[in-house]
Order: sequence, then structure tokens, then C-alpha cells
Amino acid sequence: MNINCELEERYIRLRKTLSKKNKPLLVSGEHNIKYLCGLETGRAVLTEEDAVLWVRKPYDEIYGGILDSKGYPFRVETYKRGCIKKYFMKHKITEAYTDDLLLSSWSQLQKKIDCKLFLCEFIERQRSIKSRYEIGCLKKSANLAKSAMDYAAEVISEGVSECMAAAKVEAFIRGEGSSSPPFGQGMLLASGKSSANIHAKPSKNKIQGMTVVDLGAVLDDYHSDMTRTFFVGKPSDTQRKLLEVMRDIELGAIDRITPGATVEEVTSYVERRLKKHNLSLNHAAGHGLGLQIHEPPYIGPGSGEVFRRDMVFTIEPGIYLPGKYGIRFEDTVLLKNKPHILTT
Repeated sequence: MNINCELEERYIRLRKTLSKKNKPLLVSGEHNIKYLCGLETGRAVLTEEDAVLWVRKPYDEIYGGILDSKGYPFRVETYKRGCIKKYFMKHKITEAYTDDLLLSSWSQLQKKIDCKLFLCEFIERQRSIKSRYEIGCLKKSANLAKSAMDYAAEVISEGVSECMAAAKVEAFIRGEGSSSPPFGQGMLLASGKSSANIHAKPSKNKIQGMTVVDLGAVLDDYHSDMTRTFFVGKPSDTQRKLLEVMRDIELGAIDRITPGATVEEVTSYVERRLKKHNLSLNHAAGHGLGLQIHEPPYIGPGSGEVFRRDMVFTIEPGIYLPGKYGIRFEDTVLLKNKPHILTT
């Protein structure tokens, strides 16, 4: 399936959601515009009878291949100051939904267009259920992450600095076609005591002992995310046992996920398993991913989310022992009737 057909299907799905509502939808979030319209800029409005996308020059020409394609679902107009307000006034729109924005952005936008706006997550919820096209993109991205992790296993050794190892792995990822470094800011790689820092950046320290490697790629705009913990040197019996326990907890949590299962059930399983070893969960057990590295569903304590077919998400239980080390394993999972790790 090409991107034009994919955009049309996304539009039809969203239309079905909006048909049950009684207000237009204003779309301005960068990733929602990308998802719905196929480009990284612009503002869009969907009403019962219309769908219009405003794009600044020269992007109308840059993205002409998409915007002028047969079946493109939006009527495209040049963005000019005040154009959305004028459109709302012309069509007597005084209330509308808008995608999830920061409170400050929402307040400014509401004043600018002189319309009462109601925050909604219609598009974000739709994005949490992946299409066949998206799953294909995510598989390619996950496979690149797996290849990068295999390469990391070769690069990581005693005497090599964390920064040097990370530089080599990131060069591999970019060289294989990733449009950005892992997570935009670069991969996580920390060893020894530093591995107990959940988001530790690579340092000039030489790699030794427990080493957490968290990396990903971006292919065709879709993210991947993968974490492994290696031991450089000879682990103690306790360290070896904990490595085995954490990997088993991760795979056990994945095995328990089915359509209709709650996030709370899976999170509770992870917490119970950790408690048996006098350990605790200090961050979310996972997250959805797609056009962004973190998307719904949120997989952690207090979540009311329910797993659904065609969701793609990570499971990543971790433990962190200050002054000692940390251990984390993470894989990307596609949920059909049962869960599938994307790289296997």
C-alpha cells in the first residue's frame, strides 16, 4: 500500500469517529498533522461537510507530490495570517475540538481564532491502533534496531569508552538509513555504577561490568526502541541470576498480554515478580510507539489502558541499585490474537 491510500484510510477512520460528535475538529499538533495529512507542517479542520488543510509557502510545492495526488482527502489552501479565524467565522463555528496540546498552546490558540476549544485525543487514540502499512514500517525500524544491538554486542568490551562505543553504534544506525540518531538526542549506554541511572548518557568512562544499552532507529518516520543489558567481565552469581530474572520477567509480561487484558494486570505481574526479589518498579513497564517514541498506550502503574489488537508497544521492566548497577530489557511487541516480538 502506498502512502496516499494510507492517508485516505486514516481520514475515513477519523470521519467515523467524528460522525458521532457534533463539533468540527481543528488539528495542529505536528505528529497528528503528519499522521493525517502526510507532511510535517500545516493546520487542518474537519467539519461534517468539509476537510481543509492550510499550508505555508513553499511547503505547498515541496509536498506537491502528496497534496496534488489523486484521492488526497483534504482541500489545500495557502496559509495566511487569520485564515482559520476567517474560516470559522464564515461557517459560524463557535465551538470545536482540537488535538491534545499543552495548556498554554491551547489557551493561545483559543484566543487567536476566537472559538471555544475542547481538547480531545481522537487522533492519538486512532494512532494507537496500527494499520498494515504502519506495522510494516515499524517492523523495518525494529529490525534495524536489532541489527544495531547485535553490532553493539561486538563493540562493547573492556578498555573501550562508553562514548566511543555509542559513537560507533550510532554511526551504524545512521549508515543503515535511520533519519535521526536514537531518540533524537542519541542512544543510552552506561556501565558499572552509571547503569543504575535510568537515563544515563554515555561518558568517557571505560566500559566495565553491567552495561545497559538502549537504542532505536527511525525509518519511514516510524520509531523503534530496544534495550539489552550486557556484562563485560565475569559476573558474580548474584549478577548472573538477576540478569536471568529480569529477562524472564520481561518475557513473562509479554506472554500475558492479550486483546482485552488491562495494562494494570501486566504492570501488577511485573511488580509482583520484582517484589519476590525485594526489588521494585521505578518507571513505566512500557509504552506505545509509532511516529513518536512515546505514544499511547501508557504501560505503567495507575494506567486505565486496555490492550487492543494491532497495538504496537514496548515492554521494559528495569531495576536500578544506586552505587551498584542497573538492569533493563526491552522489546517492541505487536499484538494480534497473541503478542509477537517484532524482531522474531
